Amino acid sequence: MGLRKTTYEEMLPSIMKYPNASQPSLSSQLMDDVEYITTLNYGGQSNQFIEIQNRMDRVAIISPISGMWLPTTGINFSQIYDLPRLYSTTTIRAVSLSSFKTRFGPHNIAEQLQCWSTSEQYLGYPNNFQHRRYKLATSYWAFPPLPRLPKFNTFLMDPVIGFLSNRTAQEEWLDKVKNEWLPQGGKNLDEKEKNVKGGFDPTSQLSPLNSRVTCLDNMFYMSSEDHAIDSFVSDTTSPEWVEVGQHLHFVPRILELRDAYARRIFGTAEEEEAPPYISVHIRRGDFSRFKNNSLVPLSVYQSAVANIDRQLRDRAKMRNKWYHPSAPLPGPHEVLVTTDEPSSSKFVDEIRELGWKVVDHNALNTTATLGDWYGPALDSALLAGGRGFVGTALSTYSWLAKLRVESWNDGIVIIAQKNGD
Repeated sequence: MGLRKTTYEEMLPSIMKYPNASQPSLSSQLMDDVEYITTLNYGGQSNQFIEIQNRMDRVAIISPISGMWLPTTGINFSQIYDLPRLYSTTTIRAVSLSSFKTRFGPHNIAEQLQCWSTSEQYLGYPNNFQHRRYKLATSYWAFPPLPRLPKFNTFLMDPVIGFLSNRTAQEEWLDKVKNEWLPQGGKNLDEKEKNVKGGFDPTSQLSPLNSRVTCLDNMFYMSSEDHAIDSFVSDTTSPEWVEVGQHLHFVPRILELRDAYARRIFGTAEEEEAPPYISVHIRRGDFSRFKNNSLVPLSVYQSAVANIDRQLRDRAKMRNKWYHPSAPLPGPHEVLVTTDEPSSSKFVDEIRELGWKVVDHNALNTTATLGDWYGPALDSALLAGGRGFVGTALSTYSWLAKLRVESWNDGIVIIAQKNGD
């Protein structure tokens, strides 16, 4: 007989001193013989972050999910994603920050993270996200100019891992940071100490090397070589998807809510399953401002849905021919749409005129009954439940849904382009 696998709950005492209760300080939870890694919130970076943790064999301390577009304080990662299941299938050790340190704890102790700023290298300034609710401030340190993926200028994952795994390289770089007052932000090179960018203090006695928690302030702008499709997303063969993403499922509660919402949206009886559907993500709002007005026409989504529906029905007919000759021929699939367009807009009216169902969280009363964060989480789960999927070009949200439908449902997927290609 083989050895029984350790459960997630059994694993926790090996990586944190008080696994059953969060503490007033992060440092009081850390084990002397365990290495940790964390990152600050910025965009859809969970797969990249956990993948780098996995390859460095460190414990991932995962920040709450947050965003500028919602007014509330965020939600624990573990309330949306199934970390015990991830551990069971991959042995990846990932734990929410709130399990280490108490959120809004009245006796919390002020602490500081020492973060390498990859954001400054890419954007010119650090990622100013702060864990104020945990009394966990951030100090930033200049990051070395490591190799980039030429096509998109994003950091290559392997050199980042190599640097973070090499203490000598980090010591040499920190000497350079202190001697040259990095990062420089002004033009007065004769007084470098006055030209240091805001948020950085190369004279600090604290150091990333003296912390048991390795911190990167931003992992959004990283890619695996030969796997990047556009600047921030990868395909189903990338390490971050193969090793992590495909195993990072929603928690059972989200799946139960998703199924209940699908029944409500399609008008299905509670004791029945919702009909199979093609999911569609239409992103427009900020794209009209930031993507050179590159809004994809509704007709392009319509053509893509018809294409997928035809392929799915042909697939089902072939399966019936061989295995269920007497089964009825499959009919057209239902279509479920999530979009950032207001539910009262003319564009949404045009979607509904096609007979497609639009997820309307105002009508579904999602925020009042569940809270702000369940709307986006349920949108993601509903999109992932499609037999096929149509997404919006340049949207990482669409791309993640595409990967899930491909990997989890063996679905047929199309990313809609403005020119219809």
